[in-house]
Amino acid sequence: MSLLGGTLEAARVAVTAEPTALQVSLRRLWRVKWGLGAALVMLLITASAVFAPAIAPDDPLRVNIRQRLLPPAWMEGGRPAHPLGSDQIGRDLLSRILYGGRVSLVVGVSAVLIAATLGVHLGLAAGYFGGRTDWTIMTLVNVMLTFPFVLLALAVIAVLGPSLRNMI
Repeated sequence: MSLLGGTLEAARVAVTAEPTALQVSLRRLWRVKWGLGAALVMLLITASAVFAPAIAPDDPLRVNIRQRLLPPAWMEGGRPAHPLGSDQIGRDLLSRILYGGRVSLVVGVSAVLIAATLGVHLGLAAGYFGGRTDWTIMTLVNVMLTFPFVLLALAVIAVLGPSLRNMI
């Protein structure tokens, strides 16, 4: 009887145990199917850009004029060596997309980190000092927000020259 009672007591303890924070987070994530799907797609895109040298079928800069304007592999005239086809001078499009994703990740992550760091510091300064400092920072931010972003980006590139650093 005590053996059976001990087993029942252990089962009650196991049932009433609190779930861990990780289990709660995983349950919440599982409930939001679209969010989970989007996270997996973003993870796939990021992984393909990071591991581009290992998974790219060809050198993205290699020119082969004999294989110019090839259609994708699933179309008539396409070749399995170039799954997405080739461009006007025979470069593999899949390789170019994978390597281009690396540049996009560097620009995007760098720009977000710089903007977040600058924004947090300006916000802290405005909140801490208040008064004239707060008014000056808010006015500068409002002036910056009145300019169209693309126009401002083009002006910066025109003045400083085209480079990855200026783009960021």
